[in-house]
Amino acid sequence: MAEFEDIDTPTPEPRTAPVPRAPRRGLGLLACVLALAALACSGYLYWQLVWRAGDDIDARFAELEAEVARERNERAATDEAARAEREQLADDLAAQVQVLATTRAAQARSTAAKTVPASVVPRDWQLAEVEYLLRLANMRVRLERDADGATDVLSAADEILARIDDFAFHEVRRLLADETASLRAFEGADVAGLYLRLEAAKGLIDQLPLRLPEYVGGADERDRDDGGSAGAPPDDERSLFEALLARADGLVRFRRHDLDARRPLLPANEVEELERHLRLALDRAQLAALRRDQAIFTASLSAARDTLDAFVDPTRDAAAALGTEIEALLAMDLAKPLPDISGSLTELRDLRQVTAEDG
Repeated sequence: MAEFEDIDTPTPEPRTAPVPRAPRRGLGLLACVLALAALACSGYLYWQLVWRAGDDIDARFAELEAEVARERNERAATDEAARAEREQLADDLAAQVQVLATTRAAQARSTAAKTVPASVVPRDWQLAEVEYLLRLANMRVRLERDADGATDVLSAADEILARIDDFAFHEVRRLLADETASLRAFEGADVAGLYLRLEAAKGLIDQLPLRLPEYVGGADERDRDDGGSAGAPPDDERSLFEALLARADGLVRFRRHDLDARRPLLPANEVEELERHLRLALDRAQLAALRRDQAIFTASLSAARDTLDAFVDPTRDAAAALGTEIEALLAMDLAKPLPDISGSLTELRDLRQVTAEDG
């Protein structure tokens, strides 16, 4: 029995307590919440960077498209105004051609009447033709301001009165001589030649060069370059504080410039607008010349000259030629009054009325 009791029986090992699982589960939930929060922040940042930036770009593109549309509308309006003025100018020219054709037809009829002997043509017909010619001469003076054409018509009327050879019309012929002399002495603007000169001036616009940038140094810079501080003592003879003040004084300089005389250069996309502005100003001057409007004629040429001086290089041949031509055209006087030639017509009507009452 004692031997069996000496045998050591294995004693059971103590069990360790199980680790509670509640803290591990809480850590997992916390990690999931942090991951979702990070994902939400990343999505918000992505939305801010991509979608909001895309909206800003779209808004900018919309503004640019609106600006381009506005510029196109302005150019279309300018083209429409220029086209309307050209059409008006064409209508005025057509009216001038019609008047010229009527005048030539009247002169042809008067020339044909000259070939007929005075004994064949009745006296009343001849006097009616003289009155018609005098009315035509007055119309040419008042409406067309054509002194040369009116002079020719008055000469034709005087020749008919000379063929009639009646002393009763001596006063009429005297008035005709005075009126013809006054018309020949009149020196007015040649509208047709003026129109052609303006048309030739428009041909020089395509050859105009833009004004090149230039630099002109101020007096203070020239003095500094020429050694303006030569009379000052050298740096080693002055104190350090004075030397620092002298150097700091040259860092800031205030200058005054004339802003009207220093205009920026035009970009390449505005050169066409400059040429169009010059052409439109010369077109207005042509229309004003045909209408004998001195104010609009002078204002249009002055605007063209100012634009030429501001943006075009005056040293080039085309610019100098155009500037000289504009200055010469500005000296033209379109509003100079023509002499009155209605005296002979009034006298002839009075004589015809007296003759009709006596007859």
